Amino acid sequence: MTHPTFAFSDYTNRLYNSPVRHIHSIRARHVVDIVGNNASLFTGKRVLELGCSDLYFLTRFAGVGFRPKEYVGVDIFWEDTEEQAQHNAKILRQQHALNISLYNQPAERLMPQGGFDLVVALETLEHVENEELVLSNLRDATNTGGYFLFSLPVEFGVMLLAKEFARMTLKRKIQYSPTELVWAALGRTWKIRRVLGDHKGYDYRLTLERLRKRQFSPVEERLYPFSRQYFAYGYVGLWRKLA
Repeated sequence: MTHPTFAFSDYTNRLYNSPVRHIHSIRARHVVDIVGNNASLFTGKRVLELGCSDLYFLTRFAGVGFRPKEYVGVDIFWEDTEEQAQHNAKILRQQHALNISLYNQPAERLMPQGGFDLVVALETLEHVENEELVLSNLRDATNTGGYFLFSLPVEFGVMLLAKEFARMTLKRKIQYSPTELVWAALGRTWKIRRVLGDHKGYDYRLTLERLRKRQFSPVEERLYPFSRQYFAYGYVGLWRKLA
């Protein structure tokens, strides 16, 4: 008997299954590793993922013992990935008996509301236009004592300069002025013009500060591919809602 295979978007395949984008695969490994280490915490629990896209990460989580009572996937905009999401959800229901529901919903108007033991947002928060509102919605959706798993880009330091050099060289695309690149190298992102919905001017440190104000506390944090902030490309964290 043949087993059905997962279907992913071209974007997902380029991002995680291509040698050219190896650094994104490093992020995926860190995320999956954190879930595997804490899978028992989420067994039989309700899980919400914001920015679920084609369910790539859920398919990876299922391979490390991730067995929630219910999984709700919400995407800000499907970008032609809804068909793959429905296809992958069907396989996960068959192979792992997962209870999966999918919604197309703006992050600023998050639904369904409340009662989740784990909320997941991977490479999503930097793309929303009103992060304060989205984080408040995510807090309301998370049970006290529940967890928030998320990943964020580090948009300053050495790796940001390397990324921008590659973009200028390979794509002939310029996002930062010379002065802004200097500020980015020094980590002074408040001096850079923020482009809402994009990476430019985003500062993950501000997101962490906003989470602390909402009574979240870190359980596990990782910077990659290097552990020093100014040499990091991205951040992965598992935080817990204290109150």
